[in-house]
Amino acid sequence: MKGFIRILESIIASVIILSSITFFFSVQKPISDQRTQFNYVLATLYKNGSLSDSITSNNIAALNTTLKDTLPPTVDFSVEISGIPNPVIKIACACSDADESTLSSRLSPLVFTYRSRTLEIRIDNGNFPVDGDLSTLINANPNILFFFGPRTFTPAEQVILKNFLQNGTLFMIADLQEADVDSANPDVVMDDLFGLAWREGGLAANGEFLDTENHAFVSYKISRYYAALGGSITDTFRFTKQNGPVRLNHVDIDDRTIITDKNGLGIKDFSYVKINTIESRGRTVWFAGHETTNAAEVERLDRLLKAAVLWASGERYSMDAQSNIIPAVQSFRQYNYIGVLDGFEPFMAALKIWGVFY
Repeated sequence: MKGFIRILESIIASVIILSSITFFFSVQKPISDQRTQFNYVLATLYKNGSLSDSITSNNIAALNTTLKDTLPPTVDFSVEISGIPNPVIKIACACSDADESTLSSRLSPLVFTYRSRTLEIRIDNGNFPVDGDLSTLINANPNILFFFGPRTFTPAEQVILKNFLQNGTLFMIADLQEADVDSANPDVVMDDLFGLAWREGGLAANGEFLDTENHAFVSYKISRYYAALGGSITDTFRFTKQNGPVRLNHVDIDDRTIITDKNGLGIKDFSYVKINTIESRGRTVWFAGHETTNAAEVERLDRLLKAAVLWASGERYSMDAQSNIIPAVQSFRQYNYIGVLDGFEPFMAALKIWGVFY
């Protein structure tokens, strides 16, 4: 009887060993050999609706569970969504408590519905008026670093801002004079990072979207955000143009302009909202101030500000259940899929896959 039991134990042990060997052999199978299978993962999830549903509801757990059930157990993965506003937009405001309150009021409600998605804006000044340290704000990993300006930056702060722009967005509300965008002033980064230049000329009363038809212009996209928030792409906006004898906001116009002047003659000279892109991920937004107290005009300006914030979110975010970091010694493959949410809004899902063992 004891001999039989030992034989049985040996058989069971052999089965376990063979199962383990089979598993590890499959781990060593190059990911490239499974490329065809991985190419269809996102397409399948999109066509059965689970990918769109997870993105719309920001259900990270559901998406990760589905991917784990779909992918082999020998790989790990990371998912990134781009082309649509982040579900949670974190703003670090380098400002006083009063200015933080003003910004919150202008962007209210901070939790809102956008094209069937629930988005949230979180604003924090990180006790900035006390310490004035930009590094403290950036350490909180915001999507947007926000300023009320204009202001100058020390060389050390300029380094901090440029590092932040590897992934984040700088956003400034400011009425500008010529000296604020003077490239000869080494303390001013408005012309460098924000891409602004001064222009001579007269004054205009209202602003409008630069272009609402050309997909290549960011003004097209922000105008769509504006419309989805309840506005009309034909709306006009009244910005501050002059304060006594001081000329303000004579910022030149180019294809990065979002709002330009409207003077009735079809001649466009100035920008009142302008964006810039820094390498592949960094972004900046300059937004002119205003003095109007007309309720309808204020409402349009605040809606425009919110639309600009949606773009400034970076339109790129992770949907990982945990922070999935690809091992430094490991290679990975990326598979992209372009889909549409709410019948209108295009997005891209990027699936990165790498071996569990290496």
